[in-house]
Amino acid sequence: MREPEATPRIQLGQALTFRWLSCLLVLAVLAAYLPLAQNDFIHFDDGDYVFANQVVVQGLTWEGIAYVWQHPMIDNYHPLTMMSHMLDVSLFGLNARYHHMVSLLWHLLVVWLWFYVLSKWTGQRDLAFVVALLFGVHPINVETVAWVSERKSLLSTFFLLITLLGYQRWMKKRHWKDFVLLHLSFAAGLLCKAMIVTLPFCLLLIDIWPLRGRSDWSFKRLAKLVTEKSILILMALGMSLLTLLIQTESASSGRAMLERLFHMLASFAIYIGKLIWPHPLVVMYPYESQGFLIALIGFLIFALGTTALLMRRKHILLIAWFWFLGVLIPVSGIVPIGYHLVADRYLYLAMIGFWAVLVWITCSPSGGKAPVLWHGGHQRRHITKTVSQRLKSHIEKRPISVRGTKVLRLGLFNGWMIRLWLLVSLLFAGKTFTQTQLWKDSNTIFPYTLQHSGPNPVIAINYVQTLLNQGHYQEAAPWLKKLAGWLPDSARVKSLQGWCDVNLGSTERGIDYLKESLLINPNVEYGLNYLADAYRLAGLHSLAAEQDGEILKRNPQDTNTRIKRAIALSESGDKELAESEFILAIQLEPGSSFACLNYAIWLNQQNRWHESLTYFELADKLNASRMSQLGLATAHLELEQYQSAQIILQDLLRDDPKDMQVLKLLQRIRSEQPD
Repeated sequence: MREPEATPRIQLGQALTFRWLSCLLVLAVLAAYLPLAQNDFIHFDDGDYVFANQVVVQGLTWEGIAYVWQHPMIDNYHPLTMMSHMLDVSLFGLNARYHHMVSLLWHLLVVWLWFYVLSKWTGQRDLAFVVALLFGVHPINVETVAWVSERKSLLSTFFLLITLLGYQRWMKKRHWKDFVLLHLSFAAGLLCKAMIVTLPFCLLLIDIWPLRGRSDWSFKRLAKLVTEKSILILMALGMSLLTLLIQTESASSGRAMLERLFHMLASFAIYIGKLIWPHPLVVMYPYESQGFLIALIGFLIFALGTTALLMRRKHILLIAWFWFLGVLIPVSGIVPIGYHLVADRYLYLAMIGFWAVLVWITCSPSGGKAPVLWHGGHQRRHITKTVSQRLKSHIEKRPISVRGTKVLRLGLFNGWMIRLWLLVSLLFAGKTFTQTQLWKDSNTIFPYTLQHSGPNPVIAINYVQTLLNQGHYQEAAPWLKKLAGWLPDSARVKSLQGWCDVNLGSTERGIDYLKESLLINPNVEYGLNYLADAYRLAGLHSLAAEQDGEILKRNPQDTNTRIKRAIALSESGDKELAESEFILAIQLEPGSSFACLNYAIWLNQQNRWHESLTYFELADKLNASRMSQLGLATAHLELEQYQSAQIILQDLLRDDPKDMQVLKLLQRIRSEQPD
């Protein structure tokens, strides 16, 4: 009697539907980033991009849209990124948790799209799931997801993936709609972040596999492939030129080419090391000249990895490896990039190639020789067996039908290597959960970075600035001492030291530091503001008004400084000029409750009660506050409008029954009001 044929097995990725795997992927990423809902902004770039950006804080307005399209911001031209932040402000205000949730949503979309692209291009859904999961929960991506300023990386990667899908559809159908889609999505990606300028060359890699799959690569054929991407290449060159024109000279521009080459080779080793062992992960890794040994390790990784994959002649492995290297080269240090050695965020786009290489080598039955899906316009279906199918025979069999073929449904992923990668993903997710908590705010991520990165002046300056903004001057003092040793001639450090000394009581020494910082760099950040406020605290109001005038020469629209100058002029005796500054500030920003309130208080001080009442009412209408309510009550009381004053004061007393200032005003009403 003839023995029945053994029923073939398949992986879980083939047995489970794409929908279920997508749900598992999304849930895993959400669990890893759960602490993100409690995180705040950090005082490093987030202010420039969101909460201190005068254009963004107005929300999504026509004026703001026109401005971000006409002007570069934060040394980059990325209007779509800025519009994304503006939309968040319109929807959620400056509530940081919702800005973080939007970033997480974009990350989920990027993770799912990687899963979709890899599944579609390789035909091996289980391996695509593992690669996308490793990407989605890897802790090195926490910087990109948990740092609101890095929204640009999320957006640009999303549009890059849309471009890849549009390119595949265009190669298959040659329809004009797909041609338009891929060019529009690439343009959108460039308008989010210029880092994806290498995409046209990545598409040449994709032409080799999986879209063409032919080996007759003559010069004529290559020229044709380049020509059909001419518009994309021109777009990339245009954005590269624009970025070079916008960006200021970086700190690394004076480094020798040999040192940059060492930096590039070393960065390959460092990046791969952090992908495998992601600890510690900090905001910024300070630049240090790399020794010969670490550069040699990077060269060996580059040379041996490339040679080994070339000898194997496996298309997917070659493409994934060259994707990893090609995306990293522009930010590897060969081109001057600033004060940092490497940055976690640069791996967000590159790391998918690294994981694809490892997963396909260890788990694919063909060692990485995946099918060519689109060749001559026809789709080739391909179902393979994993190595583990030949090693494991004790899993319970339950036949099901897939496209008319009897296969097995398995309770777990079939293959011990795939299970091992899932275990690695679980460990990565735990580290991501912890790393996300470190990004809670500036007071957690900055000390952690300084603890694990050695001398790091850039982060130390931002941490000191955070402490000074919070009024923690005693805590800032030891860090300023360290900064003075690291950067003895820094105008920014001297400015921070001066402001700290002023607030700790050493006013004269602090003013000397502030003056010295302005001599080194007249444009040092907050330098003029700190000096003007230092004069104010010292009672030198005429000097404070003079410094305020210097600030207004540079920014005439700064209504807050104009109000400060008006108060300083009044204190120094120039009442007429003070009032003109108050009025000009209100004219420049009619919706400023700060300007109206301060002018009303000044009018009260001049015993001009009727006029002060008008501006107190306007300030209270713009932004009701205890101060505006007290001002209204006081003005009504001085005008002997006792009933109106009493109503306002009784409302304030309900909020705080022990408010002594309110109780005193009520007592005055009882004593002055006629029977």
